[in-house]
Amino acid sequence: MTCTAADLAGHQGQASFTVTVHDTTAPTLLTPGPHSVYASSALGASDSDPEVVAFVRAASATDIVDPHPIVGSDIQSLVLLGTTFIRFYARDFSGNVTTREVPLTVLPPPKANPPPLPPVVVPSLPANVDTVGVAVLDGAITLTWQPPPGCDHVVVSRSNSDGSAEKIVYSGKASSYEDQGLENGIEYRYVIRCVDASGNRSAGVAVVAVPHRNMLRSPKDGAALKKPPKLVWTRDAEADYYNLQLLRNNVRILAAWPTKTTFALKRGWKYRGRKYTLRPGRYQWFVWPGVGPRKEATYGTLLGARSFVILR
Repeated sequence: MTCTAADLAGHQGQASFTVTVHDTTAPTLLTPGPHSVYASSALGASDSDPEVVAFVRAASATDIVDPHPIVGSDIQSLVLLGTTFIRFYARDFSGNVTTREVPLTVLPPPKANPPPLPPVVVPSLPANVDTVGVAVLDGAITLTWQPPPGCDHVVVSRSNSDGSAEKIVYSGKASSYEDQGLENGIEYRYVIRCVDASGNRSAGVAVVAVPHRNMLRSPKDGAALKKPPKLVWTRDAEADYYNLQLLRNNVRILAAWPTKTTFALKRGWKYRGRKYTLRPGRYQWFVWPGVGPRKEATYGTLLGARSFVILR
């Protein structure tokens, strides 16, 4: 991947890097419920008996990366009389595996006119969560979602960018979760799944986020204001000055280079030969530390990003 950056003078720089995506999420396996069949011989039932075939073929799987995960079982060619736990498995092309055991009961060979046995029961998967949102914080990530109908609770798992240390970090009925105590600059991968009352999980929705420091202090992120705010941030020990940028509707409408850690916005200003006013709407502001002579435009790591809303 190649990224290009340009400063206000039109100077451009490029850098290339490799992005590796690790799939660490196992498939969602859907299996039939406990089932009974009649034996086709004195010893048991064959794996080719129609009722046994229907039981095995009822298993299916979905995966958030692999469109066709492999589904199989450890069923033997002869299933003996009594109850045997059949282990089903689903494996994606990254090698992630999910297993589940289901009891299959083989009844003695039927006599004349045996009562019919219940058909194979296969539950349906719950739907995925909707409207997933991610908020990047200082040492934390906040996830939000909208549970679908039939979702008993939600399970959120987290893994590192290299696919290691996957674990469940939340399980409950809420529609948001803030994962705290994270390391800034590290990429984390989350998978959000719905679980129904029977314990079946949805395929899951995956999101990736990187927490980073945020040294902006005022106004609070998302603050609703009626007058121009005074922007305040924490001092960077290496900064000789700061580069502050203000955006409205993702368009930059102001750039400033204060030497102090505050900047008071006004009702109106000029930027690059054009007049602007602080009219009602949503604004975003960013601050970078500048090092050395300003003409060299040497900036450090972003101190933070916040937004505020100007009311009518």
